[in-house]
Amino acid sequence: MARSSLMQRRSRGRCLALIILAGLLHWSSHIVASFVGVFRLALPLASLQPPPHADATGRETSVPLDAAVATERQTSVLLDAEAADPGRWVRRKLPLVRIDMPDDFADKFKNVHWIWQHAYQRFQCWKLALPDQAGAISDADLPRAWELFYDLGAAHHAEVEDELFLPFVRQLDGGDVAVQQLLRGHEELNAKALQVQEALKDGGAAVRAVIAEYAEMYVEHINLEEDLLVPIVLAGMREDLWKDVAPLIKAKSSASPGGKMALCLFRELSTQEVIAPQYRAKLPGIMRRVLIPVFSMIDSQYSAHRRIFGAIPEAV
Repeated sequence: MARSSLMQRRSRGRCLALIILAGLLHWSSHIVASFVGVFRLALPLASLQPPPHADATGRETSVPLDAAVATERQTSVLLDAEAADPGRWVRRKLPLVRIDMPDDFADKFKNVHWIWQHAYQRFQCWKLALPDQAGAISDADLPRAWELFYDLGAAHHAEVEDELFLPFVRQLDGGDVAVQQLLRGHEELNAKALQVQEALKDGGAAVRAVIAEYAEMYVEHINLEEDLLVPIVLAGMREDLWKDVAPLIKAKSSASPGGKMALCLFRELSTQEVIAPQYRAKLPGIMRRVLIPVFSMIDSQYSAHRRIFGAIPEAV
């Protein structure tokens, strides 16, 4: 009887484990198809080292993460809007997170993932706008870099704003005027993005310059968004309106083509002191400990992002 009872408990335990595993796999239908690449990608990604670089002899050498971050922190960070050459940079420090966020900020500003996205987008824009020099994205990788940043990120980010977040802010005190100004900025960015697409089709030296112009415009725009919208949301938050908008934003973000890559970039940002507690509080443990680490090993978009853009530093 004791042996039979033990066998039954073991059988129930196995069934429960299979049910949990099936649930995790169902959560993301792409995991099974992608999992065949896990061993190919696991070692270079799990080490969280920047991509290899070529030395003077042309041989690939590994650059330690601390050294790579230190180099990037010493590099110029904002495009000079008045410079004749859009590839020039102003030599001043640019933190990836500009907003002063006290401990209770994420409880008051509900859409904190929006600020996280701005943080890694500043890093992406910095890399995209670097002149053709050491540390810059190669000409061969620029089209893929633009796709990762824009097609799989910024374009969807703007859609969520236009369809859901900005209409919500518009209903708050002072929100209408701010939203009108930001929507005009979106139109200008859309026009510049079309120029980038045309330049990519034509090829040539103009591609890097046009992408750099877009990167400058984009950073200026997201800075303005935060300057205008964060005070409005903090001062006039409407829980009755937000409870209807929040699940729509979550659903649209989860369905985005670059959704897994975005989660992996959030994980990189979670090493920053100001974001770490928000990351732990706002994402479920199973996502932080299981799903996102798996995505970081098997997602081809994130793998390409790590290779082309490198690791996200605390500032650029």
